[in-house]
Amino acid sequence: MKKDKRKLLNRIVSLAAVAAILVALGTIPANVSAQEDYLVLEWSADTGSDVLSIDISNGHVYPSELYVVAGSERKLSLYNGTGTLKWYQNIQIADYWAYGTSHGVAISGDAQYVVAGDTNGYFYIYNINGGNILTEDLPNGPCYSVDVSNPLRNENNEAYAVACSGDWFYVYNASSGDLLWSQELIVAGSVINVGISENGHWIAVSSNNHGTEFHNNTDPSQHHMVWCYNTTDPIVNIAIGRNGTIVVAGEDDPSNGGTSNVYEFDVGDDGVWDVGDGVPRWSRAEPRDIYAVAVSDTEWCITPIDFSVISGNTWNDNESEESYYYSSDKIRNWSTGVVWSAAATYDNQSAYNFRLFGSFDHNVYLVSQASDDIVDTYTTGGTVNAVGISFAYHQSCYYYDYFVAGSADGYVYFFTYDYS
Repeated sequence: MKKDKRKLLNRIVSLAAVAAILVALGTIPANVSAQEDYLVLEWSADTGSDVLSIDISNGHVYPSELYVVAGSERKLSLYNGTGTLKWYQNIQIADYWAYGTSHGVAISGDAQYVVAGDTNGYFYIYNINGGNILTEDLPNGPCYSVDVSNPLRNENNEAYAVACSGDWFYVYNASSGDLLWSQELIVAGSVINVGISENGHWIAVSSNNHGTEFHNNTDPSQHHMVWCYNTTDPIVNIAIGRNGTIVVAGEDDPSNGGTSNVYEFDVGDDGVWDVGDGVPRWSRAEPRDIYAVAVSDTEWCITPIDFSVISGNTWNDNESEESYYYSSDKIRNWSTGVVWSAAATYDNQSAYNFRLFGSFDHNVYLVSQASDDIVDTYTTGGTVNAVGISFAYHQSCYYYDYFVAGSADGYVYFFTYDYS
């Protein structure tokens, strides 16, 4: 059913592309206001097939220090921030189109480790030079979602990788490839999204059978589930804050006739996760499926800043509403197209903080916190399946932001922001 809807949407998008040409020729009037060129394309690279998942390293001021990992239908590719292809592997990245954006690849914030999951149920860990640390045949089907922590944020300089297969998820030491522990879902169903905090202490998972779980990995030998929460509909996407102090989840209403909920969980005023925090601090019902979520929190805050980006799809009319929430209050909506991916900068204190959306209408939308509006749009050659943001910490301020997008046209796009 979902794939049929996607085919219909692609037809709608094709008609929209024709309409865009007519606008350019002056045949029909444009109904879009002019925007500044803040989103500057520095380079693009052809992977040869649909880019399904993308990620970018963090904390580097200069593009030459950054790395971008892209997972396409046929390969896993690693680029540096200037667009040079460093290496690639012939891996078919897992693609769970029935439930939102693919999260089949990830890179650690310090750019030491790359992880990927494929359609045959294999999980891979590579070092930054392309050396294979682990190739693991997971026993329960495709590995749809992976993530990896940042060893620079861990007190023991350890990096942890997490992967899923069927109704199980697995936690590894990223540097050695050793399996540390694995867990079958308590809420039942199959795992379709996993996320780990940058310090590796906290792991969030979502299920296609109406639930989400949160696990403590502070000491892997003493790992345990902190809470689980059963939801009305499948949790199609989940995001965990940098410090692991906030989790946001979005539902998909299988009937496509009802509402879908956005849920926010956080560590609470005491700063300690416990079973009581497994009840959402707030939730809101939206009239559309929630297919992409992103969350922002400040790295120096113990308690969370309730600042999140929620994207919703409306399958039947090619419209979408992206919402910015502060606590439970919906502060702002933007109408773009049918959004499939979202990202947000972590520090919501700075004037130069952003939300990034990728859409079925082929566009990348950039929203600035300074203006609280869409400040620029870039049109790719296909559905924008994945987006990411990198930021650099310099003299107590984030001065440098970099943006990436992966499109169904097969290209990786790398942008900078024009601060002039």
